[in-house]
Amino acid sequence: MDSVEGRISVWVRAEEKLAFGLSKRTTCADVVKALLKDLKQPEPLLPHRYSIAEKWRGLQRVLPDRTRIWRLWVAWGEERDRVRFVLVGCSEAARSAEARVVLLGKHNLVSKWTPGSYLTEVPMDKQRRIVRKAFKKLEKMQRKQPSSSGAGKLQALARLVVSQDRTIRLQALRIQQLDAEIERREAEVHLDRTRTHGVDYVQNTYLFERAAEDMNDTAVSHLFQCQEELREQEALTDMLTAQKEDKFNRHWMRRRRVEDEEEETSASFIAAGDEMLLKERLRRLLDVILFVGLRLRSDLEAIRGDLELSRQICSSREEEMKDLLEKINSLGSEDGVDTQGGADEAQRMTSSLERKSEWVEQARGLSKCDDDDSDTGLSSLHSQESDSVTVCQSLV
Repeated sequence: MDSVEGRISVWVRAEEKLAFGLSKRTTCADVVKALLKDLKQPEPLLPHRYSIAEKWRGLQRVLPDRTRIWRLWVAWGEERDRVRFVLVGCSEAARSAEARVVLLGKHNLVSKWTPGSYLTEVPMDKQRRIVRKAFKKLEKMQRKQPSSSGAGKLQALARLVVSQDRTIRLQALRIQQLDAEIERREAEVHLDRTRTHGVDYVQNTYLFERAAEDMNDTAVSHLFQCQEELREQEALTDMLTAQKEDKFNRHWMRRRRVEDEEEETSASFIAAGDEMLLKERLRRLLDVILFVGLRLRSDLEAIRGDLELSRQICSSREEEMKDLLEKINSLGSEDGVDTQGGADEAQRMTSSLERKSEWVEQARGLSKCDDDDSDTGLSSLHSQESDSVTVCQSLV
């Protein structure tokens, strides 16, 4: 509420309106006319159907049309901040007046002379004098009894304390109800978990977390073991390849020396003019070369098979590593799996690793067998080559 000279605020339909230019002679009827004129409705509103109501601390009273609103506003003093003027209709004013009718007498009869009926029968000049005298008397009472404002403050504080005590009691009761509801909900949840997971579901939860950590450690160790085995397989493959290349190079150098010697012997045969021996020597040489080529082809096929087997083992190891990584990630995210399921999963992982290790051992055995065969073939080839050379020398 504004305290500036000549200005007050009036609430119209939940909207605050400011009325300016008020004087000591301004009445409530004048303010009502100004407010209705400011509304600018398409249909004209009749001022006698509206009035101004005064609200203070939850109490409300309808002011007569001849009430000097500015003098009333000044008379409130320090309580102006709690006073509010509201524009109401005559029906609302009548309802508020009816709510404040007091029953008198033994037979619950209503008094004939009410303030409203008395003012309607009094002339206008006399009404003005009565209102002026009432305001003067109110000012004198305020001057003579300065402690009345203090008593009003104490009364207001007492009302505030009582209302706050009631609010606190209601809030405490509500808190007790909420606590009881929370305890009931917790008991229901505990019973549901007991039926679902057993009586020791809390202990099992902590044990499952520890078992999950152990399973994660086991899976990581298995993963490292698989990586080490994969490195060993790669090293074995490289070693076998290097051995095959070395043997092939030695065999090629040996054949080169044999060819050089045969060229020298063939040159000596040509010089001697023995064409028949030269043809026989060439035929034997072609047979030896054909045999050597077949052996080399078989060796190359064996090496190719070893390489293919090594690649398959490497690819299977890579797939196994990916599966282990996915299982580790899934074990970290799952919460509802029990400890027995985790142990079965660990056993399946261990059995799969053992089967993979058996495949690796079989591959190693096959590669060793092929290596022995290739060595036997080369040694037999070398023995045949040496035999053929001696035969040629004996023929010469």
